[in-house]
Amino acid sequence: MMLSRRLDRQKTVFRQSQLVLNRFARDVGKAVAYDFSGSYPDKVAFDGRNDSLVFIQRDHGALKAVRYYLETPGQGLVKKTILGEHYKKNVSVTQSSQTAIADLALVREEASFAEFLAGGFPSDSVKELMVARIAPDTLKLDYARSISNGSGLSWSTEWNNSSLPAVVRLSFGVLDYSENGPQTVSFDKSALIPISVSQAGQ
Repeated sequence: MMLSRRLDRQKTVFRQSQLVLNRFARDVGKAVAYDFSGSYPDKVAFDGRNDSLVFIQRDHGALKAVRYYLETPGQGLVKKTILGEHYKKNVSVTQSSQTAIADLALVREEASFAEFLAGGFPSDSVKELMVARIAPDTLKLDYARSISNGSGLSWSTEWNNSSLPAVVRLSFGVLDYSENGPQTVSFDKSALIPISVSQAGQ
């Protein structure tokens, strides 16, 4: 019975994390390049860090800003995401021991394009809890540029300009608490940005 409960719990963690990764991939796939240099030189269309990401997205014909970042549970008002999709390809998972107890949450936030221009993300913007119990030091974002001769990709941990990367890779570990202590189940997914939109990150 204990083994059955543990397997059910792990299946839930796996299924929900898969859904979040697929949501992330769809979001990134809608990213658009936008040149702010003329009127808003302090802003960029794609601001990718190792542990957070802000980008401009076109959704149903309108522009908006989307942000993914880590937050300590209880820091702010978060609306939990309702998950209801199915497993998609291109995801890998591994499991390893983890002793840390303190956990974090991956949060998605969005703002209208006008709000983003006026100052970023307002305090009353909608926040969605994407994944709870993120293990410390496991969230990682990487960004790839297509090499000009077509021989592959060049990866970096930051991306800060108006052009778009060709690929964004998201990795994180979810804490799974069991009778023997916490373990980390690790997930990763590479999200492609269409070549016609990203211009291969050039």
